[in-house]
Amino acid sequence: MKVEQGRAIRCLVDDDGPTTVEYAVLLGLILMVAMTAIRSLGGGTEGRWRSNADKIRSAISLSDTSSP
Repeated sequence: MKVEQGRAIRCLVDDDGPTTVEYAVLLGLILMVAMTAIRSLGGGTEGRWRSNADKIRSAISLSDTSSP
């Protein structure tokens, strides 16, 4: 128990403890920005994929009706 308390105190006093927390917070912010960007780009490209799929379906259905 005393060993754990000593480690916790050393982590708070040492400069590495706060630096680690700062890096963790920075990583969390970067991940939030990346996820937001991916969601917004995904929503924008979804319409394009859907439009292309509809065009392909209509082209296939037109070619099926024109065959003898």
